[in-house]
Amino acid sequence: MEKLVFASLSVLTVYCVGRILLRPLGWAAKALLRGICGLSCLMLLNSASSLTGLTLSINAVTVLAAGSLGLPGLGIIALLEMIREGP
Repeated sequence: MEKLVFASLSVLTVYCVGRILLRPLGWAAKALLRGICGLSCLMLLNSASSLTGLTLSINAVTVLAAGSLGLPGLGIIALLEMIREGP
């Protein structure tokens, strides 16, 4: 559990520092950073799948949705995955 907390805090720190440093750059750099953050968040959630029982597919659509929409995007992806799996 400590590893999960440490990983989430490190991802958040990297995101915040990267966001501050990339402020003057164009939309392409921001999209790339958000994609990397979305990928890391999806990987973090998939590493906790033994606790939650939920695995999320990692592809370009889910990575960009998680990166651009943030936490609500992750919630939508998780909800759609639960609906797709069924009872």
